[in-house]
Order: sequence, then structure tokens, then C-alpha cells
Amino acid sequence: MNQQKIPTILIIGAGPGGLTLAHSIQKNLNSLEKKFNVKIFEQESSPQEKWQGYHITLNNIGVKSLLKCIPESIATRLHEVVLDPISDKLEDHSLSIYDHSGNVLFKTPGYQVKNIYEFSKLYNIFTLIVTFRDRLRDLLLEGVDVQWGKKCIGYHEDEEGVWAIFEDGTRERGDLLVGADGIHSPIRKQKIPGLKINHLGITQCCVDITPNKELLHRMLTITGNSLCQVTMGPKGDCTFLMFRLYPIDSSNENDGSSSHYRVLFAYSYPSENNEKNDNWTYKDDELPTSNFLIILNKIDHDHEKYSYPLRRRPLRDIDPGTIDQWDTTRVTLLGDAIHAMNPWVGIGTNSAIEDAELLTNALANWNEYNWKENIRNYELGLRGRGSFYVNLARAECLRQHQIYDNFLRLMYRNFMFRFNSTIAYIKSCWYGDGKERDIFNKND
Repeated sequence: MNQQKIPTILIIGAGPGGLTLAHSIQKNLNSLEKKFNVKIFEQESSPQEKWQGYHITLNNIGVKSLLKCIPESIATRLHEVVLDPISDKLEDHSLSIYDHSGNVLFKTPGYQVKNIYEFSKLYNIFTLIVTFRDRLRDLLLEGVDVQWGKKCIGYHEDEEGVWAIFEDGTRERGDLLVGADGIHSPIRKQKIPGLKINHLGITQCCVDITPNKELLHRMLTITGNSLCQVTMGPKGDCTFLMFRLYPIDSSNENDGSSSHYRVLFAYSYPSENNEKNDNWTYKDDELPTSNFLIILNKIDHDHEKYSYPLRRRPLRDIDPGTIDQWDTTRVTLLGDAIHAMNPWVGIGTNSAIEDAELLTNALANWNEYNWKENIRNYELGLRGRGSFYVNLARAECLRQHQIYDNFLRLMYRNFMFRFNSTIAYIKSCWYGDGKERDIFNKND
């Protein structure tokens, strides 16, 4: 009697999305009987090769999907990397937007969770929690056998399967290839050549800084304790801060002079012409404003090993809704590879994790006769859902970077942000503490 072949899934990219998918297949599809072989490849030579340390926000949708995908051994340790919020009198997991005079224009009114596990009981779209991308990725790497230093440059597909082709000259055979390899995905470029990167006309300068306790608390007395803070200037420029009030060096927590904190500090401005092309990624050269460097020079950088050098990059996105639905084959996509978005709303990681959950659901009934229909249904939802998220992030980013050249326009902008803040508060009151409501189908 012939033994049935076990399909092989090739995942390209060991970011949060690809790793979550690998865990989800093992947990939800392979727990009782092995239905799939899973192989995951990453172009970086090691987990430490590339900086992973920028802060991210996790929201209700992302956390719920994550908890459904990861095994209990990792779920019970999430609190180690997504640290419990300190009392809301100290840490307010919200986004506050200010004008250039320091007046509050908008604040997300989400329910303040006590820990990440409380998200499983919530359906409040404004609730978020700030965490560290590098720590989350390190935890997700546990139990996953990643093949490092394998840069995928393309694929070859036939009726029976697909070959992943790597830069080192090797190939790997599988039944399904999943591109989770980011905004510059070679897999997307080959599969959907008409789907292009869109430039928003905005450039962002990012740096991780390590102010001491005294400096950080002086800032909080001025700006408040929202962990995400945006200040909009009148000329289309913005500053952005994201942080946690957990010291890097916890052994010195009681010593105000020596405790340091990791803060993401960014400045964004209308792009120069030379920054508006796909090959321009980031530079370390002189910034277009000296004020940003002056501020950085005033910050204590004794803890250089925890900080990350200044980087400058254009804000871009990829909207899958700009093209017709592509053909369904043995190659599919996930996360930034298909719907990259600018970081302004903080939903990129969440949407990649959500993709992993929904692709797992599509694989649940895989067989040689219906696999194509299941992947097609996943991709239909992926296109609509991804386009919605991309346009949401794009609209908010462009709205906050508009140039206001007179007083009346500034007054109108401020009024609209305050009005939207009131509407958000009313919506949040309706959601309350978040008893779940089945408001929409994720695949719509």
C-alpha cells in the first residue's frame, strides 16, 4: 500500500509573520497527525545580523491571532517579552497627537489592559500595547529550525510543485511557497510584477536613544505619559516618540542617575526628489535639519550597545487593491511582501500575524484536489484586508504630514483632530471593556 505523501511548505522570511505561520502549522495542523513538512529560510546569516529593536504596537487583532497560532510553551512566556503595563498613572498605552505648541489634539481612548493575555477577552479596536520587536522575534524563534544565510532570489513552478531558488546556487522543492520576505520580496516581484511600491513623498529619520531616568521623566511632565507621541509641525514635518518605562538596566532601577530607557525617536518631513525611487533605502549622511542632531547630541549615550545609529528612509507602501486579483498558484504571500504599509498607524506586524492565522485556516483542509480553491479564498481576503490596512495607514500618515501655510488652515486641522478624538472616545465607550462582538468576517 502506497504511503500518502506529506506536503512540504517553504516559508521565505523569518520575521514575526513567517515565524508565526511556522508555529501555527505545527500547533494547529500537525499536533495530532503530521500533515505538513515545514521549512523556513532567512537571508540573514544569524538572528543578530540585522537590527530588530524598534518598538512596535500590538493591537487586539494581532494579539488574538498570535495566541491562536503559537504553542502554549511560548504563549505562557509572552509576558517576558511583552511586558505587563505599569500602572496607568505611569504608563498609558495610547497614542497622543500634539500640535507644534504642545496642545493635545487627539488621544486614542482604548481600554488599558493589565497584561497581554487580557486581549483574548477584548474587542476594543483602540486598545494597544507597546513592546519590543527584537524580543518578540527572539521568542518566536524558539522551536523553529530556521535555515540562515539563504537568500531566495526567485522560484520555478510546475504542476506538481515549486522550486525555491537561492542566491548560493541551491534549490529547495516544496508543494507551496510562502513569501514572507518583506517589502522588497523577490517572490512578489516575480509572481505579481504589476504590483509596485508606492512612495508617499515623506522621509523618516529614526534612531533608538537611551535617555536616563531623569531626562525621560522630565519629558513626561511636559508631554504626558502616552507611550506613543506625535507632534505635528505646520510645514508637513512631525516628530514621533515610542517607549516603555522599563529600564534597560533593571539592576539599577532604583538609581535614577544610572537607569536608562530605550526610546524610539523619529523625525519625518516631505521628501527630497532624490529620495523618491525604489533603490533609495536609507542613508547615514547629514540630515536636512540641524535641530534633530542638536537634540540627539544633548542625550546621554553612555549605553551605546543599546542604541541604534541614525537611519533615514522614505516611507512607502504596497496596496494589493491597485491591481486585479492575481492567479492562484503554488506561490502565495504574507505580510509586508504583499501589503507593506508605513509605520504610522502601527498595524504592520499585527496584519502579518493575522495573515499567518488565516493562511493556516486555508491549509487545514489541504488535499491534492482542493488546495487551489483554499489558497484562492485566502488570497481574496488577503487582497481586500491588506488594501484596507494600507490605505488606512496611508491616509493617516498623509493627514499628519500636510503643510498648513496659514492660521485658518491650522485652526481647521486642529478642530478636525479634536472632533475625531471625540468620535473615537464615543466608539470606545460603546466597545467598553471589549466583550467580543462578531462585527465582521476577517476574510471579507
